[in-house]
Amino acid sequence: MLGKKYIILFSLLLVSCSTSKAIVISDEYKVIRIVDGDTAKVNYGNKPEYVRIIGIDAPEKEECFSKESTERLNELIKEETVTLISKPDEDRDKYNRLLRYVVVGDRDIGAELIKGGFARNYPWFPHPKLDEYGTYESKARENNLGLWAECENDN
Repeated sequence: MLGKKYIILFSLLLVSCSTSKAIVISDEYKVIRIVDGDTAKVNYGNKPEYVRIIGIDAPEKEECFSKESTERLNELIKEETVTLISKPDEDRDKYNRLLRYVVVGDRDIGAELIKGGFARNYPWFPHPKLDEYGTYESKARENNLGLWAECENDN
C-alpha cells in the first residue's frame, strides 16, 4: 500500500512539472465530516479544518443533484484517511477553507466526482488538472451521467 501511494504522488509531481504551477504534496488526514459535494472537514494537525476540493464545483444545497453529490463524496471519503495535495500559489479560498486535491489510495476524488457526473469541472481558477478535469466533464455530459441527466435544465 505504501508503495502505491508513492507511485501516485510521483505521478502527480510529474503532471505538475508539465504545468506552470506545481502542486505540493501534503500529508494524510482523517475526514471527520462531509459538508457538501465539494467540501469536507478533516483533522488537520490538532484542529478541524474545512477542505474545498480544487478544480470541482458540486451543486449547492438548494440546487438539483446536491443531495446525490454530497452522498457520493460521503461514500468516497467519509472517515477515510486522505492525502491532501496543495498548490503553492493558492492555500485558502475567500471562506478560509483549505484548497486541496483529495486522494484516497490511488483515487483522485475530484476526478471521480466529475467522471460520475456528481460535480462539474471548475475552470474559473487555473490549476494543474484543469484540462484533465475538462475532459472528464465532457465525457460525463456525453454519457448523460449524474447531474447531466437529472438537471439538464439547470446546467
